[in-house]
Amino acid sequence: MAQQSVPKEPTPLVTQYRMLYGVDYQKDVTDVDKKRSPDMVNMISDLGGNPIKRDGFRVVGNAIISLCVSDGKMYAIRKLYNDYITVSEVELSDYELDVVQSTTIPYAAGEVNKVFGYQHFVFVLCEKVFIRFNVQDKSYIVSGTTSGAMSTGALGETAPTTPSIIPLTVIAITDPETGNGGSALYGKNLLSIYQQVNYIGDGTKVIYKIPGYTKIGTYVLVEVMDTNGDWQVSTDYTVGTATQYTGKSLDGTDTIESNVIDGVITFNTAPSAPVVAGNPNVRITFAPYSLDQIDGVNKGYYNETFADAMKSDCFTMFSSRLFIAIGEKSYYSDASSPFSISDNSWFEVDNTIVAYTKTSSYLAVITKDTGVNTIFLASETTKTVDSTTGETETYFSIKPSNAGIGAVSNKCVGTLNDEPMFLSHTGIYGIQTNWASEKYALNRSARINRRLCKEDNLEDAVGIPYNGYFYIALNGHMYVLDGRHRDNSREGEKSYECYYFSNIPVITEMCVINNKMYWSDGTNTYTWNDDLPDTAKYYDYAYRKEAISIMYQLGESNTEAPTGEWSAVRPEVPDGYYLWLQVTYDDDSVEVTINDGIEIGYKEWTGEIVTCRWASAFDDDGSPQMLKTLNKKGTMVTVVPHYRSSVEVTLVKDGDEFEYIGLFETDMFSFEQIDFTRFTFSSNTVAADVFPKKKIKKYKRLQIILENNRAEPFGITNVVKTYTVGNYAKR
Repeated sequence: MAQQSVPKEPTPLVTQYRMLYGVDYQKDVTDVDKKRSPDMVNMISDLGGNPIKRDGFRVVGNAIISLCVSDGKMYAIRKLYNDYITVSEVELSDYELDVVQSTTIPYAAGEVNKVFGYQHFVFVLCEKVFIRFNVQDKSYIVSGTTSGAMSTGALGETAPTTPSIIPLTVIAITDPETGNGGSALYGKNLLSIYQQVNYIGDGTKVIYKIPGYTKIGTYVLVEVMDTNGDWQVSTDYTVGTATQYTGKSLDGTDTIESNVIDGVITFNTAPSAPVVAGNPNVRITFAPYSLDQIDGVNKGYYNETFADAMKSDCFTMFSSRLFIAIGEKSYYSDASSPFSISDNSWFEVDNTIVAYTKTSSYLAVITKDTGVNTIFLASETTKTVDSTTGETETYFSIKPSNAGIGAVSNKCVGTLNDEPMFLSHTGIYGIQTNWASEKYALNRSARINRRLCKEDNLEDAVGIPYNGYFYIALNGHMYVLDGRHRDNSREGEKSYECYYFSNIPVITEMCVINNKMYWSDGTNTYTWNDDLPDTAKYYDYAYRKEAISIMYQLGESNTEAPTGEWSAVRPEVPDGYYLWLQVTYDDDSVEVTINDGIEIGYKEWTGEIVTCRWASAFDDDGSPQMLKTLNKKGTMVTVVPHYRSSVEVTLVKDGDEFEYIGLFETDMFSFEQIDFTRFTFSSNTVAADVFPKKKIKKYKRLQIILENNRAEPFGITNVVKTYTVGNYAKR
């Protein structure tokens, strides 16, 4: 007789998700590694790499165009109604930016292209003016395309406002009557319409001709050296009759009427010969006026290169020089004067320049990502121009790197882990700086490129390194590269771990000042709530509402609010009763709470709750051909311990069957905030384990989704599921 056998219990198997890192958008949702997520939102790595909820953010100031730091202090650039720029020293006080001191620059500035601090200066580079503001004595110099930025009145007719940036173009002219016999010294300054020349007088000649120009503006400064070697302003001369000409404005966009004279100065008495023979003793400052025609109009004071420089939004400071990109050319200033940019001081590459960054001892010049591009490396070099005197000249030598990639945004550039980073059409690249790499660029964002590179308007992306991460903001999203964790991608490139944030403003500028990150959407300036307590930091667009009235009522329950009449008189609380409060805030919101101790004027943070999500891959547990059953016991989520935290668990079977398991609270006892509706005496500070008890039958692939939708901290360290294997799947 055959014996009846009892089938064995199926052997329980375990899949564990641990050592969790960032997102992975490059692989299919069924193929993502167990330590990464195909759908994680608003989470970032903790120090160990495990995902935790990101901080919220708040508005810290409005009407601020830009922020920068100079001499260790924070400065805000604001614009007044008449297009003037105001430079304000600000500080973070009471969670907002407070103005300490302001200086208004009374010139129409137009749009602001770039702001940065360097040494004890703040540079504000606009479409109409360049401003250098000295934070120590609050002085400033201005150059620009508006008439007041070049002189105190009409162009070329009154004294320039910035005489320190007027170049000495021709020296030691030996024949004043013809303007011949001199030597070229400096090129024309792109940031000034004025020039200066000097002559060697002989004590007999009275006619001094401006070399190279037939017409000049009516403003002329004539100086003669006295016997002590000091320059003295002379009035002992005459000029020809002024004639009014119509010519282009300095930026070439309009025409202006200007009074113009011949470029000849006639002394009433000939200047004396120099005390030291051969030394220049006559100096003339002037603004040349061109009668060359452009579209049937006199060129006038128009300087095309300067006008293009004012339109540029690609600037940097390197080796104490100001660099400005104009197409394929990069102009650079004197080391001693960032506002002295000779029209001879430039180098050229073979593609449009988009961004600058520093790499090792080089200035990296990143060109446009057009398919015909590379990164060029500029280094400061000197050459001897006079073997007799040993006089040298500084210039920049250029060599191409081996990086055949270009940039799309000049606002998405920064250095992370000593590695210059920039955004191209195919992701974030880092320029290698070690001796063996020979300046290659490697893709560092492989895991997010599928989503990042499909974003619209990549050229508007803004990026900045901060606190070991590189943040990229675009279209109300934020992509974050974790500079502390890097792994090999499928292509062998070392990609940083990556994260993705939603509900972010459309950011136009980002900066880091005093180890705190700020960003702007053109209207408001924001910062992370990382300086707030955990009870307040998990709100976006956070603000503090203020209690303006409190009503009281006794209740018999500490979880359900009483339904009687509220009173303005605070009652005594007898045994067995609880004191409930009805608090009205200044934003007209009303809160009913049992939390005692609120007084008039109490401020509480609120805003849009930061919601976050972590999801596993659609995991087939290594056997996509088999049907599995999730056990009711043995599935566990390990949550980072906090005074208050919770997790909502959802299971997704085979991609289309959603099973909401429930909300699990993991609070531990703390006096930081006592909420009697969630009161707990749990004082265990180790990770909290949540056991969702749900059986899921006959799945091929199962996804676990963990969410937190409350204003509280949240983090995950481990997810375990226990299952058994059944029959083969038929479809």
